[in-house]
Amino acid sequence: MTDPKQDEILSIFKETGALMTGHFILRSGLHSGHYFQCARACEYLNRVERLAELLLDKLPPSNFETVVSPAMGGLVIGQEVARRSGKRFIFVEKVADILALRRGFVMSPGAGFGKPWRSLKPRRLIQSGLRCSSIGVKAKHNSKSR
Repeated sequence: MTDPKQDEILSIFKETGALMTGHFILRSGLHSGHYFQCARACEYLNRVERLAELLLDKLPPSNFETVVSPAMGGLVIGQEVARRSGKRFIFVEKVADILALRRGFVMSPGAGFGKPWRSLKPRRLIQSGLRCSSIGVKAKHNSKSR
């Protein structure tokens, strides 16, 4: 028996052209007959709203304090999840092929991260089939790199 919410999520990805079929070589080197191009689903803001709602339905209330998304691919869904949950939103960018805080964003208690610092990464949740959990984030230092 399938979960109606999972069916709805798949339907959104199919309708928007975000679920592609064919032969794909993933970053891991594995081969797949399916690929989720999440950006295609994010072309339709009514779909983004629904995906964010479905994602948040899977989380216990107040299980996170800040939504962290990677630029560029996770900005749209991350911002919508933050908006719907009333939480802080920041994003990370690649610097020398490593995701890093820039633009004055900080990860510290008092900056939207309690102890332990807890954040939600919506793009990773979507890529993993909307299996949701709070993801602990530990900064080596409070990065203020630009």
